[in-house]
Amino acid sequence: MKAQETAKYRLLAVDCCDELVDAIKSRALGGCISAVLRASAAQDIPAIVAAQKPDAVVISGGASAAAAIDAAEHSSSAILLLTDDAALPRRCIRAGVMTAHPDELAAVLPALLASAERLRTLRDKTSSLQQRLDDSRIVARAKLLLISRLGMSEGDAHRYIEKTAMDSCLPRRDVAEGIIRTYEE
Repeated sequence: MKAQETAKYRLLAVDCCDELVDAIKSRALGGCISAVLRASAAQDIPAIVAAQKPDAVVISGGASAAAAIDAAEHSSSAILLLTDDAALPRRCIRAGVMTAHPDELAAVLPALLASAERLRTLRDKTSSLQQRLDDSRIVARAKLLLISRLGMSEGDAHRYIEKTAMDSCLPRRDVAEGIIRTYEE
């Protein structure tokens, strides 16, 4: 839990009274909550989550179960629904929403923050992989242009992009984008 103690999390509190927000802040490990955003269940919670990108969402009240499930389906935030309704957990678990009785906040907050940390790590890895995939697509498009416009072989096009990138101290993507600008009409 060392990473959890040093990480800073942005938290969205939905329908949470001031006392509950204070309890969350005081029980968070080592002051690891950097910001608490507030919203009401009457607002468009999935839109707020998409715009604000909190690491964790705490929703208070059984009437907000639909908002919790919607937020879970449209975000990569760790979500906790504090409710007295025993019938809700099964629906929420299927949607990836943690549920707990409000009196259990102290016990479940570390698990919520640990989930937020895992999700943050997965988001970072996904972003990195997406960037690499985008780079590969652009380089492949540039190779195709070199092959079709200049009659190079695939190997020659690859070597040309690699050598140009090394000689000019630029990333392969930048070289490929230059080729695309030059040869696409």
